[in-house]
Amino acid sequence: MSYFKKIITFVLILFLISCQKRKQVNIENGFLDLSNWNLETEGIISLEGKWSFYYSKLLLPEDFKQEPIPVPSGNMHVPGSWNGEEINKEKLKGEGYGTYYLKIKLPKEHPNLAIKFNYAATSLKAYSNGKLIHEQGVVGTSQKFSIPSYINQIKFIEASEELELIIQVSNFFHKKGGLWQNILIGKERDIQVSNDFVLFYDFFLFGVLCIMTIYHLGLYLLRREEKTYLFFASFCFIISVRILFTGETWITTLIKDIDWSNQIKIEYATFYISPTFFASFVYYLYKKEFNKFIWILICLVGTLFLLLVVLTPPYFFTESLLYFQIFTILCGLYCLFALVLAIIRKRVGAIAACIGWVLFFLSIVGDIYINEIYGSSVITPFGLFIFIFSQSFILSLIFSQTFKKSISLTEHLKSTNVAYSRFVPSDFIEYLKRDDITEVLLGDQIKTEMTVLFCDIRSFSTLSESMTPEDTFKFLNAYLKRVGPVIRNNNGFIDKFMGDGIMALFSGKPEDAILSAIQIQEEVRAYNIHRLKQNYSPIEVGIGVHIGNLMLGTIGEANRMDATVISDAVNLASRLEGLTKVYGSPVLISDETFNRVIDQENYKCRVLGRVQVKGKKESVGILEIIDGNNDEIAEYKLSSKPIFEKGIIFYLNKDFEAAKNVFENIYKAHPEDKAAKLFYERSIKFIQTPPSPDWDGVEIFEIK
Repeated sequence: MSYFKKIITFVLILFLISCQKRKQVNIENGFLDLSNWNLETEGIISLEGKWSFYYSKLLLPEDFKQEPIPVPSGNMHVPGSWNGEEINKEKLKGEGYGTYYLKIKLPKEHPNLAIKFNYAATSLKAYSNGKLIHEQGVVGTSQKFSIPSYINQIKFIEASEELELIIQVSNFFHKKGGLWQNILIGKERDIQVSNDFVLFYDFFLFGVLCIMTIYHLGLYLLRREEKTYLFFASFCFIISVRILFTGETWITTLIKDIDWSNQIKIEYATFYISPTFFASFVYYLYKKEFNKFIWILICLVGTLFLLLVVLTPPYFFTESLLYFQIFTILCGLYCLFALVLAIIRKRVGAIAACIGWVLFFLSIVGDIYINEIYGSSVITPFGLFIFIFSQSFILSLIFSQTFKKSISLTEHLKSTNVAYSRFVPSDFIEYLKRDDITEVLLGDQIKTEMTVLFCDIRSFSTLSESMTPEDTFKFLNAYLKRVGPVIRNNNGFIDKFMGDGIMALFSGKPEDAILSAIQIQEEVRAYNIHRLKQNYSPIEVGIGVHIGNLMLGTIGEANRMDATVISDAVNLASRLEGLTKVYGSPVLISDETFNRVIDQENYKCRVLGRVQVKGKKESVGILEIIDGNNDEIAEYKLSSKPIFEKGIIFYLNKDFEAAKNVFENIYKAHPEDKAAKLFYERSIKFIQTPPSPDWDGVEIFEIK
């Protein structure tokens, strides 16, 4: 059996125990004959019936020992209000005072007895066989001399064969007066056990409501947009407070000197505000079924009744109870209509909500009837318990579905972020200190140092002219599929695809970018083998690498943004890539980049002098990464490196004749060394036309 089923079984047991019918007796004209009863086995007896009643008289025990014995004004049913009863052809109102009298004939032998007094309206003083045993407030003949109070108490009594009960009651503060609720008599143990049960059930229900309040308030604080949780938590809280002020009136135990006026104001206020919160709960639960205008009307009327309680004295606002009970029934019927409509439209949890509400609503209506006749409420707590669990089940169901949707949306968001990361690199978003792309704002930017790598396919325009658009895209994707992983595996990310070109960024060591350039060239050579097998022409790529400060950020406008990098370092890396065509070198890097390499001996390179690209004021030293060539060319360039760099020194020192001889020998030995040929031709040019005296060896190129 599940935990939930155990709770329901336990509650049903409590309900069956509480619903055991009390022994009915025949009280007429203020007399009850129990002489033939076995009080040891009969259990608790409800002193319900016609008590002798002395209106406008506060009689004492000694008054009933005098002759003649006072003549009662009539009989009054207990429990019940004296409102509307006819005494001396006059219908009584709520205000007034009087004395209830009951004589009980007991068996010769009976156990020790106890009486349970429930509160009356609104002051009470009780005598048993001439002894004062219980007081509730101060009984008086006018409002000035009366003090109202609500107190439930058990009193142990001494009685032989007769028990004489005299109860004075006065009321000048409430719309109803009299002994509202049952007075119980029985064995001390039976009365105490019965009272403990009622207290236990109230504590149990109070605890459940407090837990429900905290739980659903927590759900609301986690999800502020779900007002359903807030109003259900508020409703549970209001009912839990109401439990303290009704029934066994715990509040009088917790706060001994609580003012009766405040006590009854809170009792009525919790009742008057509860339909508003419940209607709000149903409204936010099923907005499409609950008319908004009616919801606003319910809230408005409930607020007006609440203000009536707050701003007027008890005798005035208690007169409004009947009208509010009618209003409550109407609200309940409309809530029922909305729930039935939700069932028809197959809303989540509508059936459970409707069943719980029907049972609770019937218990409220039943208690309104019982309260009007007997002045007590016995059904509502059970209806409330079932209702609370049914509604909590619904909210748990909704929360579960919301949680599932949240998981689904989270997974969708993850997949969306993965998809977006193919367009905007996740590394780029991380540099902007954002968790995902949804948080990126126009104008976000950060300044940092990075190594920039530019890679471009040589003569791509000529190559693409011989292909269809479909073949062109297939070719590019096949090429980029090989290049992309190389960059990522070396701690870099691709910032942009520019047709056949790639711009990649590396935030770590410059070695990462250099190693990527070497491996890209290796991948291209492997790709060319595949292309040759498919009868396609091989391709060549040039790569330029430079390190420097740059700014990453977003540009554009509200409806269209793009991530971009702005820096001279980016431009220079692009120019170096362009120079690979001039020098016939697969990979060129700036001297500034190479100077930042820690283990320079790990990379084979040769100096190509200094250049200045058009539009730049400063020159930059450039180096060729020999490892970027195929093995045959790399081996030759490495073997000729010392003499090549000696020729560079001759060239920069304007010894063009010596430089010509060096580069001529290298070029003739290896015609594929385009850099040697370039310096050979430049040396001849300067021999024929010497440079200006201020020439510093820097070559100026117009590279776009």
